[in-house]
Amino acid sequence: MNHDSRRARLYVSRACLLKCPECGTRPIFLPLLRIRSLSDYFTPLDGCPRCGYAYERETGYFLLAVWAINYGFGSILGIAIYCFLEFNYHLSLPVLLGSVITPVVLFNFFFARHSKALFLALDHYFDPHTKDGSGGGGGSGKTNPPTSPVPAAPVDAPRPVEPALHLSFSLMHLLKLNCPDAVGLLARITGFIAASGGNLLDVSQYTDPVLRWFFTRLAFTGGMVEDDFARFEQDTRALADSMNAEWTLRHSDRPVRTVILVSKQDHCLVDLLWRWRSRELNIDLPLVISNHDDARPLVEREGISFEKMDFSTDK
Repeated sequence: MNHDSRRARLYVSRACLLKCPECGTRPIFLPLLRIRSLSDYFTPLDGCPRCGYAYERETGYFLLAVWAINYGFGSILGIAIYCFLEFNYHLSLPVLLGSVITPVVLFNFFFARHSKALFLALDHYFDPHTKDGSGGGGGSGKTNPPTSPVPAAPVDAPRPVEPALHLSFSLMHLLKLNCPDAVGLLARITGFIAASGGNLLDVSQYTDPVLRWFFTRLAFTGGMVEDDFARFEQDTRALADSMNAEWTLRHSDRPVRTVILVSKQDHCLVDLLWRWRSRELNIDLPLVISNHDDARPLVEREGISFEKMDFSTDK
């Protein structure tokens, strides 16, 4: 099987799973449990929160998916059902029409998402585009400014090896740790993960200069944490004890239970809710608390509980 055939099968398989055609890890649509309206069901997300792939290049981008793929397959299904019933059962016209129209309508409803995902996969196969707007067809029509020529690498220069598969964030582990500041803490922690066979994907670190307190968050994958999680957790506890540190270790695909506090201005809340709805924020959001009722309709529309609390100083 040649490369183009493998790439076509990869894109189609991702479309069948309603996943991003570029990275194959993030959804194209809202998960079913987060759907609040028909618009949420039929409308794709703006883009992939992981790789930044834009799902809709321009206004009306998915019209062909609706008319050609969804209605086209629905018409073929309707013709097949009609021919089967007409030549085998000779039903009356009202019964025949009902027997044909009902499954076609249901098919078009449930296949609508997959038709858009398949169209996205086909378009990406024949006319790929990237986050910076390169690639043919659609988009804003803007062109990138010309860049200065890059010197050609020597023929015998080593070429970077591209990973065979995109790393899924569902495979990441997150280690958060804080302790009294000291020399070489970050080196000890990263060295510990490397010695365990882990591959660091992201490292964040901050030291409070007043309290002289060290904070770090590390995202990594592979190694002992996947082969023997209990042993890795035990070794992490020993390392943390030696630094007098508080720490947590968890899988990145486990949502963090979160409560949002908001006042009268709701612009930040709107942004957080959008990121939660598109799964850019992997959080479990059961409650929003406020000292005003202004944000109640916005929150309850998302199916989230809203509580107003009085924070007056006299109570």
